[in-house]
Amino acid sequence: MRKLLYVMTLCLLMTGCNSRTPQYRIGVSQCLDDAWRQKMNYEMERELLLHPDMTLSRRIAYGSNELHADCQSQ
Repeated sequence: MRKLLYVMTLCLLMTGCNSRTPQYRIGVSQCLDDAWRQKMNYEMERELLLHPDMTLSRRIAYGSNELHADCQSQ
């Protein structure tokens, strides 16, 4: 009986380790690539180091409405 309880507890612990954490992707579209935005990009990348379940995708439109709209659709 004690052996059965041990095996059941072990199985319960093993199945509890199989939970998958969701992955998140954050998209950022910026109109320019100036010093202020580069600093902001650096800070976003630094913050992502604390969240391994997240990735960051950045696009720069360089002042073009067409490129900015294209970035939003991806």
